[in-house]
Amino acid sequence: MIECKTHEDEAARNIIASIPTLDGVTVTLDALHTQKETANLIVDDKKGDYFFCVKKNTSKLYAIIETLFANPPVPPESAQQNNKGHGRHETRTIEVLDIDPKQTNWPHTYKAAKLTRQREIIRQGKVIDSQPETTYLVSSHKGNDSNAQRLIDLSRGHWTIENKLHHKKDRSMNEDRYRARNGLARIMCYIRSVVTLILGSSKKTENVIQRKLSTKPHLLTRFIMGKSLQQWKLCFLNLPCRSPGHPKNYRQQTHRLAV
Repeated sequence: MIECKTHEDEAARNIIASIPTLDGVTVTLDALHTQKETANLIVDDKKGDYFFCVKKNTSKLYAIIETLFANPPVPPESAQQNNKGHGRHETRTIEVLDIDPKQTNWPHTYKAAKLTRQREIIRQGKVIDSQPETTYLVSSHKGNDSNAQRLIDLSRGHWTIENKLHHKKDRSMNEDRYRARNGLARIMCYIRSVVTLILGSSKKTENVIQRKLSTKPHLLTRFIMGKSLQQWKLCFLNLPCRSPGHPKNYRQQTHRLAV
């Protein structure tokens, strides 16, 4: 929760500062949070590690990392991943170099990484568009603490919350277009997050589920009347939902309500 006169980077540091220790934990953050104060807080104060995206908001660091990979002192270690889904085929290749904080004038920069993504948009079995993208990253892991495979897994894992929560809320529930004020937007944000969490148990997309609920009111009734997260999930997936004092399943209860 961010107050009006503060910023996201400050809020992130407050969250990190509230955690007793990050020993054995790697913190991944967007380029907005690639700041020396945040890096020192994670490593010096909390004994953790960071893996930061580097963009041109930190122009000097970006230029140094870009130059290192343009003419690497040694062949970089590399790893690759391939993923298919949602009409896309994406190949990710990471190259990793061991570096020293003296080279970057940045605290705890012991590894630099160059991540190249090649996305192919596929329709009816044919590639209709190809989108290459290159990203630079820095890590506080020393020596053999993290190899190229570990870092490419971390870069992919960074998007877990985005893909499973924020993207669904933005695309299926139009959250970015919601312009309510006076605290209502925050309440609606919570509601959308809970609904996304529950509906995520289904293999169907949110859009398909929303259409299903709009045409079958008894499913919506069961969904609303659940008393726990687990019960909501079971009821929506059409599995038996039982609780003390309730009928054997919510279909029976819904029929009585309809009568």
